[in-house]
Amino acid sequence: MPRPPRFTQEKVAVAAFDIVRDDGEESLTARSLAEKLGCSVKPIFGLFDTMDEVRQAVWERANAWYLERLDAAMSAGDRPPYLASGLAYIEFARTEPNLFTLLFMHRRTPEQMEQSGIQLRPVIELIARRLGVGYDEAYAFHMRMWVYVHGIASMIVTGYLDWDETFTERSLSDMFHALSEYTETKQGSEMDAI
Repeated sequence: MPRPPRFTQEKVAVAAFDIVRDDGEESLTARSLAEKLGCSVKPIFGLFDTMDEVRQAVWERANAWYLERLDAAMSAGDRPPYLASGLAYIEFARTEPNLFTLLFMHRRTPEQMEQSGIQLRPVIELIARRLGVGYDEAYAFHMRMWVYVHGIASMIVTGYLDWDETFTERSLSDMFHALSEYTETKQGSEMDAI
């Protein structure tokens, strides 16, 4: 009976994920991965054709982990779901800076962009229901809010800000209400023009 393989794609992906999580994406090389696994690079390239495939597996694992945390925050019920999503994004930047950088601070592939668009749909629908607007207006609202949230998260991950959770929550709430008022005013002025 043949011996089960010592390495699997899953085991290699987990080791690569750990390297990126601990030391950043730039630390993931075939050599560092082989060292982590305690092997030569041969088993890695027996399971993956290129390091880009390994990086994609790490991105998928990191994205799934982020989405689990996001979903948990939004469904916890201690805050409105949209506010919870922004706070979870910022908290992810604070607690997982290397994974945040991997997911949100570099150019994405077309496949990653498509996947993100699909994942974003429920959030846009939530905004549309909350504000009583169509999908396109809710999308525009979210993009404006996202720039603000991403700016805070990026400044935290790069060390420019060190806001505590209370101040961050108040800031996000203030921006949400300001954008809500802008959206309502804009809708009213469009109705006046008709």
